[in-house]
This record gives sequence, C-alpha cells and structure tokens, in this order.
Amino acid sequence: MARDDLFPRRLGHFDARRGTSPGGTIAQVSIACALVVLGTFDQILGYFVPAAVFFLGLSAAAVLVLPRPAADAGVFRAPLHPLPIVLFLTMIAGILALFVVGQPRQTLLGAAVVTRGIPASWVVLPRRPSPA
Repeated sequence: MARDDLFPRRLGHFDARRGTSPGGTIAQVSIACALVVLGTFDQILGYFVPAAVFFLGLSAAAVLVLPRPAADAGVFRAPLHPLPIVLFLTMIAGILALFVVGQPRQTLLGAAVVTRGIPASWVVLPRRPSPA
C-alpha cells in the first residue's frame, strides 16, 4: 500500500538483502503489541474475526453480480449456481449473528473501526478523475 502512496513511503521500503520490509514490520508489531496490552485473546478475536468474516461474505456476494460466461466458453460452470453462494452467505449471516449475540461489544467496536476506514480513505486516497 505504501508503493501505491496509500501509506508513508518509509513503511513500504523493502530490504532486498534480508527480504523484509523493516518499517512495515515495526508498524505491524506495534499494533499487535498494543492489542495484546489492551485485551484478552477472546476480545481480540471478537474485534477482528467478524470483520474478516463480513468481508469474506462480501467477496462471495460479488460473485453473484458478476456476469456468467457463456456455456460454450470452455470454463467450469458451478452446478446449481447460485444456490451454493446463497447457502454460504446464509452461513456467513449466521456466524455474524452469533458474534453479535455472544460478543456484542467487541463485534460492534470492530465494526466501528472498519467503518472508520471509509472517511479515512477520503482523506488518504488521492482523488482520481472519474472515467468518462
């Protein structure tokens, strides 16, 4: 993301000799240490797993809106499409509901952090002209 100018360049510097990104590693370790100090393992999971499951569901839902290739295109066509995706999305919704019921505070705080990324992206991302 630093190479795409979404983070400071220093975080994206790559040390070819060691095969690492020291700035990115330090940032990630700092965030991980702060999380460990701020909560238990269950709380940390409660913050991040629902968000990851939600975005997994969004990825699956994107398949529903993609155009299907023609039957003669020589590609694999999933049987009973879109039923497997709908069943998967139903299970994702169930998992998220279980998190909301079981760990409402952590789940809602995690969702708040994720939604804070929307206004943050308006500040950080460069404005690109819309394709005409």
